[in-house]
Amino acid sequence: MVQIYLLNDDKVVTLKEKPIRPEEKLQSLIEENPHLIPSPEIVSSPSFVVLKREAGVSSGSIDLLLIDQYMVPTILETKVANPEARRKIVAQGLDYAASLTTQITGEVIGNWAKEYWGEKFNSVLSETLGVDKLDTELIDQNLDKTRIRLIFAADIIPHELKRLVEFLNKSSREMEAYALEIRLFPIKGGEIVTVNIFGPTIREETEKLTTRRLTDKEGIITKAKEKNQKLSEKLQQLIETGETYGFLLTWGTKSVSLRIGIQNGPKFKILEAYQDGSLLVDFLDIKLRTAAVNNVYEKLDKLINLKEAFRSPERKFGLGRKRLDELTEEEFKEFLSLLRKVGNL
Repeated sequence: MVQIYLLNDDKVVTLKEKPIRPEEKLQSLIEENPHLIPSPEIVSSPSFVVLKREAGVSSGSIDLLLIDQYMVPTILETKVANPEARRKIVAQGLDYAASLTTQITGEVIGNWAKEYWGEKFNSVLSETLGVDKLDTELIDQNLDKTRIRLIFAADIIPHELKRLVEFLNKSSREMEAYALEIRLFPIKGGEIVTVNIFGPTIREETEKLTTRRLTDKEGIITKAKEKNQKLSEKLQQLIETGETYGFLLTWGTKSVSLRIGIQNGPKFKILEAYQDGSLLVDFLDIKLRTAAVNNVYEKLDKLINLKEAFRSPERKFGLGRKRLDELTEEEFKEFLSLLRKVGNL
């Protein structure tokens, strides 16, 4: 049980919880603030974009449908007030998961998202997920493999729901299940929101991560070559520069990330290069950046046009407006030179 106390003039005051009523209030709270879902405590630390509220499938309407940067669909179902109803939320969520994975396509999900966001669609994807479009092909692959996420949100998570979530995670290597507890405590001028999440164990997280098919050096270069020869050659040089100058290379399903630890500074991911040529930069917390890190961001901004997104404390990602194959030979040489300098820091 969560209990919140307020320290006021050296006196500890117990805050009384305010029930979340009606259920639609909880849905709206998450819809308008998807960052309340604690990403660091979820497998692969996803960021979330809402795609649709009350997404209609054959078995009913999904309260909230979300997507992350890995194109993994997330079904979020809410329940408040009735403890018995919270048990039924699991059966309801599984019904929706069955309908979503067998009847809905990536194209349909893409159309839902465009209807939901309208003209803001592309900017929301770029700012929140660091991508310029939904990869409907990858969404289809995830749906086909039942690579989805179920989040059961309630004001109080009873023991029975935690036990069912634990069972679901043990039963499936692809599907993830979480119980999200959100509670409100009024104070003068507003309300304190507390968030707790229950999900896969460390062992289950490891199993789920290792089942995702990751690319490798040969695979990503081959895929890039299907797009154009120039891209594959530049991607190969980028990877080889990273290998030579001490970067840690990690492989995603369609990308390679270059991480480095610099002297007297934090370890950070300088960039992520995708097989289609896209270049994504993860921004360190602005409080952790050294002068050297900021200098790297400024030079990357000049080369791939991040539009100075790194200057905003709230931004987590920056997608370059220039892809790898769009860099001129001179720009690409400067790009590799920057990597070598970072590697020598």
